[in-house]
Amino acid sequence: MRYNSPGFADNAKPEVIDDWNQQIQAEFERQYTDLPVSRAFLLNDPTAIPGDPVDAVHWGADPAEPRFCLNADWARKLSDWGAKGREVFHDEYCEYTVVTKVDATGKVRLKRFSATTELAEWWTTVATHDPDGVQAMAQEVLGRPVAFRELYGDDIGDPHTVAPAVRRIKFATTVAGNGRHDDLEAAKVPTDPVGDLNRSNALFMAQPINGLDDLIYIVAFGSQPYVVDEGGAYRRANLFEIFNNYGTTYLACRNADPTAAQGAYDQVLKSVSADRAHARGSQIAFADPIGMYFRTFTTDQLTHNGGAVPASWTKWSRGRDGFYQHLEFGPGDDEDAYLDEVVLSVGAATHPIVGGYQIAQLIEVGPKVLIGAETNLNPDWVEIPVSNALDCRQAQVCTKVVKPMQQMYLHQTAPAALRIA
Repeated sequence: MRYNSPGFADNAKPEVIDDWNQQIQAEFERQYTDLPVSRAFLLNDPTAIPGDPVDAVHWGADPAEPRFCLNADWARKLSDWGAKGREVFHDEYCEYTVVTKVDATGKVRLKRFSATTELAEWWTTVATHDPDGVQAMAQEVLGRPVAFRELYGDDIGDPHTVAPAVRRIKFATTVAGNGRHDDLEAAKVPTDPVGDLNRSNALFMAQPINGLDDLIYIVAFGSQPYVVDEGGAYRRANLFEIFNNYGTTYLACRNADPTAAQGAYDQVLKSVSADRAHARGSQIAFADPIGMYFRTFTTDQLTHNGGAVPASWTKWSRGRDGFYQHLEFGPGDDEDAYLDEVVLSVGAATHPIVGGYQIAQLIEVGPKVLIGAETNLNPDWVEIPVSNALDCRQAQVCTKVVKPMQQMYLHQTAPAALRIA
């Protein structure tokens, strides 16, 4: 089975699809090697499971770590801290920016919210093999002409004149960053891109944790028959016990990773008897095309001038229905209206929109998956020990990332590359 372009958004050249599928299969093979059980549960061929794709794995798009470590107000401040906040905190497989405009009085105001779930690996693959294709993609998102120098750097006027390997490095350096990919790190590509095109506009996700490798990893991580022996009786493992056992507690205080792992685990091991003699579960696979998609976005809590926000303010692109990867919300440039006039209602309280974080809280994202028929299992068990629940307020990310960023925000200093991988 060959996976199509994410979201069915692009009529990609054969060499792009070939390279893309090689990357996907390489990631599957790496996870099969690294994880404790065979490939029997997470399949790398969606044609092996009949039926339609389902939304069994999805989560909130708003950054969770600063909320766990501090509070909702600080989560908003840090997440909305421009490119700084995006580079550090937008790690839920959804990254956003805001568009500002100067009003008639000369005041800079919020105009629109722009969000993406697109994988950087796809854009980099297209940029490697098809400069015209990636240029068209950027122009589709931005709605304006995009010069090749914006995509490949000032020293590449015509990317058709250089080798694909050079295009890959130049695009990653200028627009995507290295994504912690070995070849790009070896080529001295920086973690964050040097150009402003994607940093200021939500073309695609650039936070390294929001990558193809981590998407496959976290679903594969959950797709194992984990059990706990508690007092001589077996039971399904709790998610925090799984994270504790593998030293991956730094993932447990996000929206995405725990939910993705739990969603997969709930399918592959639905029940187990105390003696492990009886168990039931299903196989799982990523549906075609593999990618991250907007699952829900509701404006029910939003009002403008006392009424519902216009339906025309919600614009989807970069995909087809059910597989959209780009969301733009807010009035058009030709409308005498601004996003900061919108009011968010939470219970009895109302709040004016002051940034993108409040809109991100209304979004859910996730991949499309296929679930096999439930059946009796006789798996090779992964037995892990009983452990205590996690306290996310004590997580390493709080002391090493969130709180230092809070101090930088208070003093308005530029943050260093603070991330927990």
